[in-house]
Amino acid sequence: MEQLAPMVRVLAEKAEVSEVVRLSSGRRLATLGDGLRAELPGALAREFGVRTVALVADAVTAYAGALRARPGAVVAAGTGLIAIGTDLTGWRRADGWGHLLGDCGGGAWIGGRAWRRRCVRTTGGKAVPDLC
Repeated sequence: MEQLAPMVRVLAEKAEVSEVVRLSSGRRLATLGDGLRAELPGALAREFGVRTVALVADAVTAYAGALRARPGAVVAAGTGLIAIGTDLTGWRRADGWGHLLGDCGGGAWIGGRAWRRRCVRTTGGKAVPDLC
């Protein structure tokens, strides 16, 4: 709340909003932790009178921003990468498992491949040193 409350106040002021009724946060939900997921809705209700809180994966907010409630698919590519889509009866996803398990085609994946190729090239194709 120490970080979130000032941001909400500034955004509400800039948007000339006097009441915050709903709040949506697109995040990697695994990084929130059980305590924060349990406490955040109550803290937002006390601080701002928020009645609805949606904690959803960042890919879902990308989809909602691009397509609202229509069938389709979105590719969210940055440091990581995920493709998510729906026909409004079910959801499908491709990748988005984080830099250690996937995100193939994302910035971290591209950089990692380049780094590994450079290490192999500089060692003449021999075993890659631990630093690489």
